[in-house]
Amino acid sequence: MPDVRSEALTASIARRVVDVCGTAALAIDEAEGRSTLSLDYGKCTGCGQCIEAGEGAFIAAGRVACGVGRQALVSRWDIEGGSEIVGEEAVLTVAAREIRAIVGGALNIRQVDGGSCNGCEAEIGALTNPYYDLERFGIHFVRLPSTRICCWLPGL
Repeated sequence: MPDVRSEALTASIARRVVDVCGTAALAIDEAEGRSTLSLDYGKCTGCGQCIEAGEGAFIAAGRVACGVGRQALVSRWDIEGGSEIVGEEAVLTVAAREIRAIVGGALNIRQVDGGSCNGCEAEIGALTNPYYDLERFGIHFVRLPSTRICCWLPGL
């Protein structure tokens, strides 16, 4: 996934990367007398074409943008001002606060499987990877202690 070095971003680079983006994840908005570049991580496939065409203004991201809701996946930069446009409060912070108010802190979920194709376990594992990262909201998947598992299995 790409990230933008706002100090190196120019109008010509912004137009070039918008032109090479095959998924329309990059767009230029020229409203209110200023030009802004937006990057929609929900549409981005991480192809790297913008990094190649970006002349150092686009780099491989060390951290992927994430959040709750569609708008949280869109980042914006002021092209002339050379800075990222950041909202007052991140949507992630609002969602995390609401979840903690409901569960009173962390929510620990134990998933018990009596035998399956392992598809559910793969999906649960995906919820804890860096893309979804439910732990940022205080939601944790925990395992049962091994002593309990042994007591439940017949013949052990």
